[in-house]
Amino acid sequence: MKENSYKPTKKLTLFGQLEKRLHINSTFLNTPYYLSRLFYLFFLGLLYIWNAHYHEKMLHKLNQLQPMVDSLRVKHMRLQSSYMFDSKQSEVAKKAAQLGIYESKVPPYIIAFSRNATSAGNLHVDPVLKSSRTSSTLRFCAPCLLQIPEHK
Repeated sequence: MKENSYKPTKKLTLFGQLEKRLHINSTFLNTPYYLSRLFYLFFLGLLYIWNAHYHEKMLHKLNQLQPMVDSLRVKHMRLQSSYMFDSKQSEVAKKAAQLGIYESKVPPYIIAFSRNATSAGNLHVDPVLKSSRTSSTLRFCAPCLLQIPEHK
């Protein structure tokens, strides 16, 4: 019978690959077997220290910027409240009165005329509150003369 000539290959682990790439073996200054693991732990320790310093630096910057953020938040709230107060209808009316502009005391009127009218004799004015809706008339708002759509 023929002998088994198959030899399984060794799979290299992470530390085995590090030893192979860094050429660390038992002939290199008689290094111990655990040297690669010590390098790995040393690298993890450096990473841990760097991470701690980085986050402490970020916390320091955050604590320096916090008073500025608080003052800007207060300023924003103050400006927003003054804007809300100044945009009330009564406040706008007071400021417009200084310019000589006053609120209208009469309701707006609707100017309506027939579509097939050729003369101005068919033109009549309706107050907004009056409900004279006919399908053959166009309706306009008197102050601005914009066409108002018909409701059916």
